[in-house]
Amino acid sequence: MTYPIGIRLNNPGNLEVGGPVFLGQIGTEGKWLKFIDPPHGLRAIIKRLEAYQINDGCMTWAQMVGRYAPPDDNNPTQAYALNVAKACGMDIDTPVDLTDPTIIAAAMQAITLQENGIQPFSPLTIQRAVSMVLVPPPQQA
Repeated sequence: MTYPIGIRLNNPGNLEVGGPVFLGQIGTEGKWLKFIDPPHGLRAIIKRLEAYQINDGCMTWAQMVGRYAPPDDNNPTQAYALNVAKACGMDIDTPVDLTDPTIIAAAMQAITLQENGIQPFSPLTIQRAVSMVLVPPPQQA
């Protein structure tokens, strides 16, 4: 099986070059970031969403996904936001608590699936990534 680029680069959120350097980021391939392992790439998804909350005031899935995967880039933004909200057991317009480990885990999995068409990560990998979000190392991005 040939995996999508987001999975091959340990970048399941398909994060693009630009912005801060994330913990575990080891380079780029074209416009895509490359991470040392899947938990670091999964962590980066949530750190990007946290930045949208802090810097841009995006508090709901509708707002965050609108920024993360805008329709201007030919994304199915509304369906994407609905899929992530549903996976988290939430309404699209409800404020999101990115300190809730259940929401973090569900969002990581839903975004991975939306971006790559598959979600190949084990519960242990997801849990490791959630832990990295909740107990961040010093001087993180």
